[in-house]
Amino acid sequence: LNNHHYWLSTWGKGVLAFDERFRRYEVPLYRQLPAGLHPAVRNAYYLTWAVHQHRRTGLVYVGCQGGLTMVYQPATGRTTYHHEAVFDHRTVRFITEDREGQLWFGTQGGRVVKYDGQQYRVMADFGTGAIIYKILADRDNWIWVATQDKGLYALDARSGQQLQHYTAGTAANSLFGATPEDIDELNDSLLVVATGALNVLNKRSGQVQQLTMAQGLPSHAVKRVRQDATGYLWIMTDNGLCRYDHRRGLFTSFGQKDGILLGEVATNADYLCRDNFVMFAGINSLLFFHPRAFKSIVPPPPVTLTDFRLGNTYLAFDSLQALPEVRLQPDASNFSIQFSCLDFKNAERYVYYYRLIGLGQQWQRADQSGISFTGLPPGRYRFEVKAENLEGQQSPEVSSLSLYIAPHFWQTGWFICTALMLLAMIGYAMHRLRLNRLMAVEAIRNRVARDLHDDMGSTLSTINILSSMAKTKMQTDATKTAEYLGKISDNSQRMMEAMDDIVWAIKPANDSMQKLVARLREFATQLLEAREVALQFEADEAVHEVRLDMEARRDFFLIGKEAINNAAKYARASQVHIQLQVQQRQLLMHIADDGVGFDPDKADSGNGLGNMHRRAAALRGRLLLQSAPGQGTRLTLRIPIP
Repeated sequence: LNNHHYWLSTWGKGVLAFDERFRRYEVPLYRQLPAGLHPAVRNAYYLTWAVHQHRRTGLVYVGCQGGLTMVYQPATGRTTYHHEAVFDHRTVRFITEDREGQLWFGTQGGRVVKYDGQQYRVMADFGTGAIIYKILADRDNWIWVATQDKGLYALDARSGQQLQHYTAGTAANSLFGATPEDIDELNDSLLVVATGALNVLNKRSGQVQQLTMAQGLPSHAVKRVRQDATGYLWIMTDNGLCRYDHRRGLFTSFGQKDGILLGEVATNADYLCRDNFVMFAGINSLLFFHPRAFKSIVPPPPVTLTDFRLGNTYLAFDSLQALPEVRLQPDASNFSIQFSCLDFKNAERYVYYYRLIGLGQQWQRADQSGISFTGLPPGRYRFEVKAENLEGQQSPEVSSLSLYIAPHFWQTGWFICTALMLLAMIGYAMHRLRLNRLMAVEAIRNRVARDLHDDMGSTLSTINILSSMAKTKMQTDATKTAEYLGKISDNSQRMMEAMDDIVWAIKPANDSMQKLVARLREFATQLLEAREVALQFEADEAVHEVRLDMEARRDFFLIGKEAINNAAKYARASQVHIQLQVQQRQLLMHIADDGVGFDPDKADSGNGLGNMHRRAAALRGRLLLQSAPGQGTRLTLRIPIP
């Protein structure tokens, strides 16, 4: 109360009063009870549940069974007794006030009632069975209502409109349980809700974080939560008292060795006094302490490395620490290190942090007093560990252990150098093999060219002999002899040209489109100038960059040669236009004349059209011939570039 006295509500003995030194005195609430009250009603005023003193007026409101309330005026010592219909004859379970000084009542029947000093008004009715366990007015004057089985509601203080609702379920932001037994405010955004486990609720984002035994909570039976003036959250569970530092995420339990004798039963009520004393109460029990009683002023002792386990084998740690470093074989990289502060009384109140230099520089929290490492790569490491108490004080020294994990033989420097040398030798051998093959191909091509030339020489010699013999018959059959001689001469000329083309194509010196274009230009110039036909020859620069194999170059040249020869012999043209281009990964050759033209459908194979089509097909290309009598001839060859 404002006078530093303590009033405790009980079920059956009414309100108990104590002064600031906890000396009990008679509470003045029952001195003025009307004499004619029915015994059941009189008894109901002793079945009290909630007590609250209004900040502005100082009036003390007491909630009783059956919707009864008492209002005590400290200034006059008078008590008035009320039975408001708005409570529907149900026990008043909780009383608090909001930021504007309006009182809020929660009932056993699920009603939330607001009293503005003049009238009572039902702001929410969650129905029978939804017992109101607690009402909290937060810093934004939201009214949070903890109900049985229906979860947690946030209401607007003025209209009673529902702002938020949280309960258990499968949703991402659900509570651990559907019955919040207690709630407190951590800051302007976070609230903690007790639903078996501990829920940290962010009302700004609507997210809920569930803190369970997996995060260090000592029990899944959280009953009371109360934040003290320094920001620590005190939690009462069926396993006793614990403290939670939400800024560091640390839980600390306190028991009989700390002077906590009634922690497991003081689970029904909690209160934070003006002088920062924390109170928890339950059946026949009251726990009353100041948080500073549990504050440690002594830093943790140095951490002692206690055990080293390699696989399932424990090694003598004293002998390991005597070594400059612990050397492990490549297959022995799975090990664990145990450590502890040699303070058995406070051992569970230390938090350990470790790092493995060589794997990372950041300190990491150890959830237990031991760390396991698996599959570490070869190299040198330094394991370091330190302790920190609940106040953030660290051990004065960092304990460490040096380790070396030997590499596998294939990870050693000599093996890597040997492997690189072998790869280099293999690469050199493959390069030499490729050069030898190229040289062999070149030799073969030179030999073929030479053989063809020799064969051609012998053939021409034979033709010369035949021509000489034919001359001897000139006296007897001059006409026949002349015919033989003409044929021999024509055939030998064509064979010489064909062989010359083959020899030119297979020579390595001619392995370029630039040489092919030059030869085609030379052939066209010599042939057409002899017949006084004007030549226009165009070749794009991109044509010189095209790469064709020997057979493709020969076929390409022979198609062009045949087309030029036809234009010179049969077209009777005055002008021939030859154009070489590269378009869309295709090599194009256009040959056009302004001669007499012909009908391609009626033409015979004497002009070599069949040969040109076969060569185009061998090139996987397309040959297009356009001609008509009196309109000249245009030949277009398209072949893909490999």
